[in-house]
Amino acid sequence: MQQKEEKDIYLDTFTKFSRAHTSVMNYLSGPPALPAEMTLTQFGVLEVLLHKGPLTHREIAAKILKSRGNLTMVIDHLERDGFVERRPVAGDRRSMRVALTPAGEERIKTVFPLQAGAIRSAFGNLSVQEVTILGHLCRKLGLNLVDQKEEGEKPCTTSGGAL
Repeated sequence: MQQKEEKDIYLDTFTKFSRAHTSVMNYLSGPPALPAEMTLTQFGVLEVLLHKGPLTHREIAAKILKSRGNLTMVIDHLERDGFVERRPVAGDRRSMRVALTPAGEERIKTVFPLQAGAIRSAFGNLSVQEVTILGHLCRKLGLNLVDQKEEGEKPCTTSGGAL
């Protein structure tokens, strides 16, 4: 009986985690957190370029956890709208570095405070201590999975059984 109860707590927690993630992302995906014409991925690209400077597609994808294929279309649209520009990487004809334009920098500096405020609001029913604990637990969970993937481990099971 204990094995079933243990599995249920993992599944229950996963369901709650997934629903919370979806709720937060939906909350942050539009007004007032973001202008109606901006996606979260576009925001992510502009934000990482603001804080890290010009980056290659691969570097941006790694920073915002998106595939390079999806990112190409997002960067195409940001370039079309005049928010970013692609610059050749010296010594590598295949690589391009993406950089903010002055219009892109102005745009992200306007939108970033709105998004930061919305994030604070999304976590508003949690105390600072609870947010700190949640951040610690999420980091611990994420790093464990990265370590498992790098070591080629199979997913963790409980009491010898699969979830």
